[in-house]
Amino acid sequence: METERMTKIELKSKFTELAFNVMTMMVVGKRYCGGDVGDDEEAKNFWQVFRDAVDLSGSTNIGDCLPFFQWMDMLGVEKKMVVLVAGTDTTSTTLDWAMSLLLNHPEAMEKVRTEIDTNVGRERLLEEQDLPKLKYMENVINETHRLYPAIPLLVPHEASADCVVGGFDVPRHTIVVINAWAIHRDPEVWEDPDKFKPERFQGWSAEGAERYKLIPFGGGRRGCPGDVIANRLIGLTLGSLVQSFEWGRIGVEDVDMSEGLGMSMPRVKPLEAMCKPRPIMLSSM
Repeated sequence: METERMTKIELKSKFTELAFNVMTMMVVGKRYCGGDVGDDEEAKNFWQVFRDAVDLSGSTNIGDCLPFFQWMDMLGVEKKMVVLVAGTDTTSTTLDWAMSLLLNHPEAMEKVRTEIDTNVGRERLLEEQDLPKLKYMENVINETHRLYPAIPLLVPHEASADCVVGGFDVPRHTIVVINAWAIHRDPEVWEDPDKFKPERFQGWSAEGAERYKLIPFGGGRRGCPGDVIANRLIGLTLGSLVQSFEWGRIGVEDVDMSEGLGMSMPRVKPLEAMCKPRPIMLSSM
């Protein structure tokens, strides 16, 4: 794509601020990022608490190694990270991966844009009620979850009774960690597991045993309760970006898809891209 007259933008921080504002509006009824709140002292302090929680989420808590210290929560890790990190960092991380994949696969981005133009039109912006009609974009989001689950090792659980899993005895009270990343890339489960192929989800239904092939939010009674709102926010944000702007990579090379460290699985480098408003969107404003 021609990048002439396009503007360079760093996206990961914008995704984080967006998801953070959505979560704080739900929890406390106000925004803490962007607009006229950026210089507010309360907003700065609240944002710093969140950033500390993100950093702590990927660190070692002494209670993880010495169980008799768990009741103390010596670093206050659990209290700081549960709601905001779960709802913000994972959503922004998935948006970052999804946009990176579309930048590296412009033909997929064009399919998403065409689907939106066909089902939503060019006279208004995408709205939440439009999402069920955007099946290909849903496939892109599912494929992003499959290749780059925000939590590659799902939240640890504890065996409530003695059991046998895959021929291994698992005693009661054993901490069990599910490797979603490995399941999502298992060649016995997925064809061409390392390739980005949104079409694999065409007609796919998360029913019966199929539901356990894709588990970015876990599964069963202990699955993440925020999966619906997360997917809606991801779909609405991703769709709005593709609908409203033309996008291109910074250079000819693909976006670096190297994985970073943390409780979630971020990209190593913050996502930067080139963009400009689509003429059809300018004319509809």
